[in-house]
Amino acid sequence: MTKLYITRHGETEWNIQRRFQGQHDSPLTANGINQVNLLSEYLNDISVDAIYTSSCKRAVITANIINSNKNLPLYVCEELREINMGEWEGMPTEEVKLRYATEFQHFFYQPDLYSPDNCGETFDSFRLRLSNKVEEIVLNHPNETILIVVHGIALRILLAYFKNCSLSEIWNFLAKPASISLVTANDGKYEINFWAKTDY
Repeated sequence: MTKLYITRHGETEWNIQRRFQGQHDSPLTANGINQVNLLSEYLNDISVDAIYTSSCKRAVITANIINSNKNLPLYVCEELREINMGEWEGMPTEEVKLRYATEFQHFFYQPDLYSPDNCGETFDSFRLRLSNKVEEIVLNHPNETILIVVHGIALRILLAYFKNCSLSEIWNFLAKPASISLVTANDGKYEINFWAKTDY
């Protein structure tokens, strides 16, 4: 059995500006750093064997803040990066909605139909990339406890994978900055102990 603690990076400048972020980065806000510091305090009392993080800078910074009190092996992984949003990255939400009306509609309301015309990544390929990496982590860490630092859409995709539900449900799932989730992996099955908790 492997325990997976999964978190999202702290709040960023583009989060509060309502810009698409994807695999581009913007700095953590002061509030975001405070969120991560509080999460780090919560995790101080939890024994963790290793940390895996997306290679996006905002996730790496989050992981490093948490690891400053733990000094654990830290693995930076391209496979855990957020969905590639192509030309949308850095653009305000309202501008994307106007310029890419059909793709925007599919992205948020019919993700199973989303076929990006913006050099981006489909949800299916994103789910495969993430799930393959998580399966690898579980395989390499039997009977250990692992912390994984990812992103908002990544969290939603992973929950859909763990619950074996369709992509159409992902926007119903919570994925707040610096939230913490616990999932137990055992013989190819996943049990969700709690999801996207912020009251720590």
